Amino acid sequence: MARSKARIGLVDRDGLIATFSSRLSRDLGFDAPEDLRGLCFASLWHPADRPAVERAFVAALRGRAEGADVDMAYVQGATQPAHVTFAPGQAGGAVLMTFDWNARDGA
Repeated sequence: MARSKARIGLVDRDGLIATFSSRLSRDLGFDAPEDLRGLCFASLWHPADRPAVERAFVAALRGRAEGADVDMAYVQGATQPAHVTFAPGQAGGAVLMTFDWNARDGA
């Protein structure tokens, strides 16, 4: 997964980052996916976005894919709308996270 060009990651059932793709790690301002391992995924989101993200994550834990709109302004310094989706994963109950950030696709 770390070599994937997609913005994807695995989050364990406790909400800790298991692994993120290199592209997602770079877009979030980290040099390497390993720098994120073990961090609480909730810390990635603006506090105003955290309730919607948590609802989507819990839905995935219960077997249903769900997403949330988020603003990545804290990474770029200006409004940057994005969408995060969580889906039930296969690996030990981990949740698959996909991240759609159209504003960064030209970067």
